[in-house]
Amino acid sequence: MSGIEPPRPPVAPPQLVYPLTVPPPRTSWVPGIVGLSIFVFFGTIVAGIVLSATAAGLADRADLAAAERTVNELDAAYASGDCDKFEAVTTDDVRQEILGRNYDCDAFEAAAEALTDGGDYAYSVEIVRSAKFDDTVVVTTREVFGDESLNRYSYILEKDNGEWRITRYGRS
Repeated sequence: MSGIEPPRPPVAPPQLVYPLTVPPPRTSWVPGIVGLSIFVFFGTIVAGIVLSATAAGLADRADLAAAERTVNELDAAYASGDCDKFEAVTTDDVRQEILGRNYDCDAFEAAAEALTDGGDYAYSVEIVRSAKFDDTVVVTTREVFGDESLNRYSYILEKDNGEWRITRYGRS
């Protein structure tokens, strides 16, 4: 023999007794359902807060607009000498403050007439700003009579039977 060995037959890889397979993952719906429930819960809370804030903001703007209309109606009452309109937008206390303790429609009509020049209403009211504080609105105006200097007034309004009424006023 010359030292050359005959070729050996190929050897098959060893056979494993237990197959090396990974079991399929167990799918559980519980974590997904819990996660989705938490997401929906917090999403609902956030949506409620946003909607509530939006609704409150809209209500505040509506209240401010209504209070400003009330101040404009006061000016219109003076322009037309309409005592009923004057009484509709003011309280008894503010009427007495404006026209004195013995307020009556004759006193209002005289005051309205005093704001005319040659029969024409000579008073102008410009709303500068308004702000709401709880159940009270403050409307600030610039007011001019004829050619006189500019005056600033603040009107305090509160709701009375669902309507904004002027409860106090004064120069600012």
